Formats: sequence, structure tokens, C-alpha cells
Amino acid sequence: MSASDDLIDGALARNRLFAELPPAQLAELKARFVVEQFSAGEQIVREGDVATKLYLVLLGELAVMKREGVKGPEYQLATLSEGSTLGEMAILESSERSATVRAVSAVTLASISREAFSELQKNEPSAFGRMAYNLARDLSARLRHTNEVTVVALQNELKSAHARAATGRLIIYTILLVTFYNLLLSTITVLVNNSETSTYVSVTLTAAIAVSLVIMMRSSGFPMWIYGFRVGNWKADLRLTLLVTVVLCLSATLIKWALIGLVPSMHHLSVFQLSFGHGDAGSGINLTKGLVIALLYGLFSPVQEIIARGALQSSFHEFLTSKHRVLWAIILSNAMFAAFHIHVSTFLAVLAMFAGLFWGWLYSRQRSLIGVSVSHILTGWYALFILGLERVGG
Repeated sequence: MSASDDLIDGALARNRLFAELPPAQLAELKARFVVEQFSAGEQIVREGDVATKLYLVLLGELAVMKREGVKGPEYQLATLSEGSTLGEMAILESSERSATVRAVSAVTLASISREAFSELQKNEPSAFGRMAYNLARDLSARLRHTNEVTVVALQNELKSAHARAATGRLIIYTILLVTFYNLLLSTITVLVNNSETSTYVSVTLTAAIAVSLVIMMRSSGFPMWIYGFRVGNWKADLRLTLLVTVVLCLSATLIKWALIGLVPSMHHLSVFQLSFGHGDAGSGINLTKGLVIALLYGLFSPVQEIIARGALQSSFHEFLTSKHRVLWAIILSNAMFAAFHIHVSTFLAVLAMFAGLFWGWLYSRQRSLIGVSVSHILTGWYALFILGLERVGG
């Protein structure tokens, strides 16, 4: 007995299509098989071709590929290994191949033609009947499995659709709230010429927006960790947080230094101007009010991050489907984040957009609001109260 005979015997014994066939009928069937060799990457059958053979895998591995449309991409549906068959429907009819099959590695196949099956049907009707019964039973099991998979896929798709709808509502709700916030704050700033008052109002409005958004998040269908409410690996995250903070602080310092040298109206300024948001640098500083404002900023920053990163960036990340959805989520959320600073000055809004890109990247890495909130607070204190950037471009 040759090595090919041993391989065919083993494959026939493992395949359910040939189950319960008597030894004599198996021998009759085996005699009709032709051994074929294929190299890695070689195409065995092509989708759309007429099925004329059944193949039994003796050695190697095959990939079953399905093309989307006429010229669409191919997707791998399954992998076939020793003992598997392909083209079973060739037993019954010369139908079109439903998929393309390629050799993943060098493969050895045993093929049997449809004509050979026709002869078997005439000479050994009981053997052909048994194989047809086995094929029907196998196809029934596959259909049942396909139905179960389809039901699960439809259920998952329905859940995904509900979650995406909730995410879309959250995005729309957030944009409307931020638009209302900016309109209301701009009106208050015009009517009340007092930076303290506008600061308190701004903090109150932002906190109200954040609370309403958290309520929306809880009803969105997503777990809260999706929106950054998680601790994560805080020790490893802390190193990256501090690195981003140092880069932003150095960038802010260089920007102000460059502006002082390039803009004539700023020649009289110094790079470092201790300020608590009131009066000229070094004069008229009310330490108590300054500390209150700094404290409010420390509370205000995480609330902003809940809105910009937690609500918007997370929602865009889940809602968008493009290849660059992470980048678009960062850009879109930071456009809204910059709007939180436009009432102070256009220059500060631009700086916030620049810093927000770093925080958006940091959040996409950590998916936790803790790191971006800490970096926001430290960078903001440095930029506003040490560099005095709130008065630049105001």
C-alpha cells in the first residue's frame, strides 16, 4: 500500500461524508480518487466556475475566500485542513462554485469527478444513497449553525444600532449644550464687565452641562468606562501624563517668548508674569481671590474634560467608522473644546485647541479622564497664572 493510499484511507475515515460506508464500497470509491498536488498560493477552485469535482484534503491547509461584489475585496470565510472536503455539491449537481479556495501551504488533494459519482450511483446505488444522506445531514447541521450565527449577529447588530443611536443623541445634545453655553456666556460677558462674575458663571454652567451629560452617558447603553470613568494603570499613565504636561508647558513658554520678540505691542512684556487673572503682572494681585480662581480652575478643568474627552471624543470614537476615526474624534472634540475658551480670548482658544490635541492623543492612549484632567490642571495653572497667557491677544 502506497503513502497516498494511507493518506486517502485516513481522510476517508475522518470525514463524515463517507461515514458508515461498508469496506467494499469505500474501496470502490477510493479507486476513483485521483491525487493532485498544489503549491502554496495556488488557486484550487474559483468562485463562479462550474463544480465538476469533489476534493478531499490529504495534506496541507486551504483558505476559503469570498469576494464582495464583482470587483470588491476578498474575505476569508474558513480554513480547511486534513480530512476536510470541498465542492460537496458536485455529488448532486454541476452548480457554480460559491467561493474561491487557495492553498495556504503546499497541499495534497484527492479529487473525484462528478462523472465518477454518476458511475457509482449506477453501480453502487446504496453507497451513493448513503453519501447523499450523509451530505444532507451535514448540510442540515451547517444550516442550523448558520441560522444560530445569523441570529446572534442580528442581535449584536441591533444592540450596536441602539448604542450608536444613543451615541448620536449624546453628540447632538453635547453640541447644543456647548452652543447654548457660549451664547449665554458671551451675553453675560457683555452685560457684566467683571471677569470674576463671568468666571463663576462659566464654572457653574459647565458643571451643569457635565452633570446632564453624565446622566445621558448612563442611559446610552455603553458602560461608563467607555467615557473615561476608570482608573486604568495609573502608575504607567502618570509618567506619560507628566511627559505631555512638560511638553505643553515648554511649548507655551516658547510661544510667549516668540510673540514677545515678534509682536511690537508685546515687547514690554516678560515671559513670566505672575498673575491670578486680575490686573497687570505684579500689581494689584489679590491673593485670596487669586487662590479662589486657581481652585475653581482646578475644579473646572476635569469638568471640561468630562465634556470634551468623556462625552465628545469617546462618542465620536464609537460613532465614527472610518479608518482614521481616532484622529477625527480628537480633532472634532477639540474644536468644541476650543469653544470653551473663546470668551476669554481668541488667542487662548487657539492655544486650547493646540493643547487639546495632545490631551486628545493622551486620552486615546489611556482611555481615562484622570491623566488628561491632571495635565489640564497643571498646564492651565502654569500658562494662566505664571505665564499670564490669558491677557495675550485678549
